Amino acid sequence: MSVRLLDGGGLSLDEYRGDKPLLLKFWASWCVVCLEQMPAYNDLHAKYGDRVQFLSVNAAINDPLEQARATVEKHELKMPVAYDESGQLWDRFDVIATPMYVLVDRGGAVVFTHYLHDETLEHALEAVIASRAPESAGLEPDSAPRTLTDIDGQPFDLKPDDNETLVVYHFATWCETYLRETDPERIPRCREFRESIDRLAARDLPLVRIIGFATSNGIEAESVRQYREQHDIDHQLVYDRAETFAARFGVRDFPHLVVVRDGAVVHSSDRLDPALLQDLAAH
Repeated sequence: MSVRLLDGGGLSLDEYRGDKPLLLKFWASWCVVCLEQMPAYNDLHAKYGDRVQFLSVNAAINDPLEQARATVEKHELKMPVAYDESGQLWDRFDVIATPMYVLVDRGGAVVFTHYLHDETLEHALEAVIASRAPESAGLEPDSAPRTLTDIDGQPFDLKPDDNETLVVYHFATWCETYLRETDPERIPRCREFRESIDRLAARDLPLVRIIGFATSNGIEAESVRQYREQHDIDHQLVYDRAETFAARFGVRDFPHLVVVRDGAVVHSSDRLDPALLQDLAAH
């Protein structure tokens, strides 16, 4: 598995197999707790960097490359920093939120995951340093098939029926509240985006099917159900644990909307403007 680094280089996870365990930390520039943990994370690297390999991973979700680089510079991170634009590391290590620590033993098996920076993390590091794990294929990609279901357990597909237009959007249930300190400009964009989807849904267009994909970053499926009730949403919602939206449409940022017609993407953007709404109504 090839990984892009923020400094412009790259590496393969195979390089991390061998004499030392590997600690990955997933973070985002807009993640409040991630930023709060940075000083302690640097201290951890200074303490264990000679016995544990460190790989810092920017999740590359709503985090432009230059913004991620500025965060690394501000917090003076000394370890290699990956920019997970494709989401392959996020998916491979089954990450569901930032921050997240993932500890991998010498053989490549994940032995510990944790969200907090506390004594539990250091105890896990000490234990994996002391152990001599056998060789394994733990870092190989997971290719197990995944079934697409919504939050009610109903199966769905992303192929429009004949004459049908599919409107698929990616959102975060917490976008209008959590980002006040770190990305306040995104809050009104998320609110306006949700309201535009509401206006589309209210039109009840017979040949338009709407599906919302909620990022799994920092939430559980129940949060999506609560969001549905709070905003009185009656179209299909998906707890996007498998990052299906990103895999299908190549977009991990939110909010984002994709329109599919006749099997092809005809529109992809971070807003549903009046002209697009009129076009959907015309079809």
